[in-house]
Amino acid sequence: MKKHVFIFGAGASKDEGLPIQEELLYSYFKNQHSDQFRPIIAKYFNDFFNLDINNVQHNHIPTFEEALGIIEAAIDNEQSFGPTYSQRYLRQLRTALIMAMGIAIEHCSRNANKTHHRLMQALFSKKKFHAEEYGFISFNYDLLLDKALMNILEEEIYVDYGITFANETIYHPPFEHWETPGKRSIRFLKPHGSFNWMHCPTCNSMYITGVKESRIFSTGYLHNVEHCLKDQTELSYVMHPPSLYFKTHRNIYLQLVWKHTYDLLAQADKVYFIGYALKNADIWMKYILKKSQMQKPKDFVVVNPQPASQLHQKFNRLLGNVLYVNQNFSTFVENIYDYI
Repeated sequence: MKKHVFIFGAGASKDEGLPIQEELLYSYFKNQHSDQFRPIIAKYFNDFFNLDINNVQHNHIPTFEEALGIIEAAIDNEQSFGPTYSQRYLRQLRTALIMAMGIAIEHCSRNANKTHHRLMQALFSKKKFHAEEYGFISFNYDLLLDKALMNILEEEIYVDYGITFANETIYHPPFEHWETPGKRSIRFLKPHGSFNWMHCPTCNSMYITGVKESRIFSTGYLHNVEHCLKDQTELSYVMHPPSLYFKTHRNIYLQLVWKHTYDLLAQADKVYFIGYALKNADIWMKYILKKSQMQKPKDFVVVNPQPASQLHQKFNRLLGNVLYVNQNFSTFVENIYDYI
């Protein structure tokens, strides 16, 4: 049996109406809803990017990953930007940026494509489960694919994120019991983290919000500040932007996810890139793709609505002769059996 691995980028989520990275913060400031995060982000934009959020152009505002990446670099190196932007303040700013992204996604206009769900219906339509047939990797923080997988799979089949969560063994509101995946599970990896993952910096535990029975992330895209069930430490969100340079993830869980990402790709016979642009900052992913290709030759399919020009050349240069499908995600799902 051939192993098919699907890799999802921002273009996949955009197909269902979510804003891409370049649009997230603009979408956040465009809506007029007031919240406690807006003032701290507005000050940051004014101090660091010389931007007035009340008079900002779409192409002038930084991407979410650029805005977060600068903060992450300082936090990772235990440095600050002077007394005003101390380590403590930077962590508050990081939380505000993540909350802003959640608010932007929650308030955006969603379409009725349900493309992720339709893909899962197509892949699992025969009601026959083979654990080694499909695997999924997403570089998106949102939960579109998570929900689609959990809604389509049978009751005894679970999603396996490749890591162990504390609320598999200890749980109490607001965290519900997360079922430990067994042999009948689908591997779904999120190397940059996820909206519904939270980490305790004291005991190093990881938590996931939601449960399999179609109630994943039942509170929507917005969290309150939550605390560890073991030691009451304030939890932080596990969302890490890509880095142009080599970066060792301090979060040991993300290190494990990256290891599983390589393992999954090394086993693959065919890899599908859905709305994934292979940006210059994705140097670690390029390394893993090349390493897995040297381990086992495989076919590559790139699905993107952009004309086959620079993007096609970029994939060809890295991976050889790839099949470029000039379609959006939704159209590809309609024709999925032409490629599987």
